Amino acid sequence: MNRKAEKYLVLRGCAGLGNRLFTFLYALEFAKSAGRVLVVDWRDGQFHFPGKNAFDHAFYIDGVCTIDEFNSKGLSVYPSKEFLKGNGIYEVANYKFGYTGNFKFIFTDIIKGRLSRWVSYWQLKSDQSRLLLAPFRNTFLELGERIHSNIDDDIVVFTAFFPSISKIKGFDAIRLNSVMSKKVNDFIDEYNLKEGTIGVHVRYSDKKPTKQLLGLKSAIKENIQNFDRIFLSTDSQYVEDEIKVWFPNKVIVQPKTQLSDSTIGLHQGAYRNQDHVLALALFEESIIDMWSLRACTTLFYQGNSSFSLMSHYLRHDKSKSHNWLELC
Repeated sequence: MNRKAEKYLVLRGCAGLGNRLFTFLYALEFAKSAGRVLVVDWRDGQFHFPGKNAFDHAFYIDGVCTIDEFNSKGLSVYPSKEFLKGNGIYEVANYKFGYTGNFKFIFTDIIKGRLSRWVSYWQLKSDQSRLLLAPFRNTFLELGERIHSNIDDDIVVFTAFFPSISKIKGFDAIRLNSVMSKKVNDFIDEYNLKEGTIGVHVRYSDKKPTKQLLGLKSAIKENIQNFDRIFLSTDSQYVEDEIKVWFPNKVIVQPKTQLSDSTIGLHQGAYRNQDHVLALALFEESIIDMWSLRACTTLFYQGNSSFSLMSHYLRHDKSKSHNWLELC
């Protein structure tokens, strides 16, 4: 695909599943406001084999293009074509901190007091320039929500970790493809999660809850008499064992692949070990968990986890969704 009359926003994925989905929705809004076609590139190997677009493996959204269909030949790129090379942003750039403004807009930034532009950014690995030269070069890429919408180039490269949720208008835009949707619905239907089920998410590896698990136990105990079962999504065998002891014969858990290192996130373990078969398995398991939490009658989500937050925001009835960290 290469229609010279159109302009594009190429989203290069980074971080975990929750972060990526928030960034996707933000990029979708940005692309619409800037009059650009969104192209999603998740080929970095975090959730699939390097070079394979993990986004296409699980999602299909009308009007959003896949990187495999995209041809950038003959098109100008902001900040430079170097940022489109490789299978992912990590291959071509390092994550750093400093002033990320483009020289073209530097005076506007000063006048408007955009001190927030002294923030994290990406610098090409091939460039060793000092930070003060950033406004004069095209080897620096600022994080997505600080990119100007009036850039003239045919392609704008976009990436972010966790953009502002308040600027995201619609979570219904996320759609699973037919294959992944069937896997999710088969699991939900098998355990009848849409009726009489409390959904609980606990992230306990790279990002632990800020409150004690006993507070979660109390919150569940106050509600369990109205429900038949608990669907538990967690990255910790310890948490799973504890909750099963607290509520015997009540807990449903999707059988999942366990990592040997319990201190790193599920999305990091397989990637660090370059086990891409495992990465893909964890990707699918995570999607099934996220959409199952979304389907439960009531949800207790962990407010400091982007995965948990996305499960909450995907729900149609948020009145039955509670941040369990605030209930403790």
